[in-house]
Amino acid sequence: MRGIFAELTDALAYDRQLPQYAAVAAGIRRAVDDWVPADRFARFRMLMKRLGIVVEVDCLFEPAAAEARAIGSEFAPTTRAAARPFRWDDQPVPGSRLHVVVSSRAEWAADALAAAWYPVSVNGRVLRKPLIDHVRLGKAFGYPDCCVDFFLRHNDWTRQNTIAEAARRSGSFRWETNCLTKHTPWMLSYHMPCSFDCPESIQYGRAVVEAVGAWDAEYAEEIAAFMRRPCLVLSERFACALDGGRAIGDSRYAYDGIEDLNAEATNRGPDDARRSALLAAGDSVEIVDATLLVRRGEEIAGVIETRADRDVVEVPLFLPFG
Repeated sequence: MRGIFAELTDALAYDRQLPQYAAVAAGIRRAVDDWVPADRFARFRMLMKRLGIVVEVDCLFEPAAAEARAIGSEFAPTTRAAARPFRWDDQPVPGSRLHVVVSSRAEWAADALAAAWYPVSVNGRVLRKPLIDHVRLGKAFGYPDCCVDFFLRHNDWTRQNTIAEAARRSGSFRWETNCLTKHTPWMLSYHMPCSFDCPESIQYGRAVVEAVGAWDAEYAEEIAAFMRRPCLVLSERFACALDGGRAIGDSRYAYDGIEDLNAEATNRGPDDARRSALLAAGDSVEIVDATLLVRRGEEIAGVIETRADRDVVEVPLFLPFG
């Protein structure tokens, strides 16, 4: 990373979601929430001040001492942490992070902060966010209304596959709507588009690339190139970009290599590393019903069975972004 993006990477101690800061600074996106290491918050805050970005602190999250046992915990996010109010004279434990909201306008930051809370465990029971707060958060972040409505209808990992539903609604697959790169430095769009040719999502993706280009033209070009590769997707938890991917009929793709787009995610499935390694060992993959046949030449190198009876509904499909 270079310039402002290098400073952001240093302040955050990771290189995810960087383009969204350019979007916020340009007013393209109303607000973003993020997790800032407590010991780097001072430098993060100074950088935001230089960029004219407002910072609102939600609370301090410290690593949980043990897995909380709470009724309803299976419906809560996979991350477990102990939250408490932040004070400037705190001495947080190592690994603590501040949940923050950033925006170009104070009122936008306040709107997002009011709805950007996570499920909490109180007296052994989990309190989940009501539906109206999901609506408010989507609007506070500046996501397209059509995509907010779509997300609320279809975001249920145990019963539906949101990506497959978006693909079903798509007439084409535009690179500007590629939402599979959330765990990479090239993350362009965080929201789930209602289709992969959603006009508002296309416009948003283009605007973000332009905002990034105003800070670093080379980085903007890298993002656009990264997004244009065809992808093999099973769910929001497992997706691979196919380097040099080329279609062989309707259900098979040849490739020169693969990039596991969820390699850095914290919610990896128990078989995902093995699946990724198997795909990397092949040079083509074919979807046969709910099964993936991985080949090296014409020899079958392995088989990947998809599942719909665990915590994620898997639907194998190719997304030919372009």
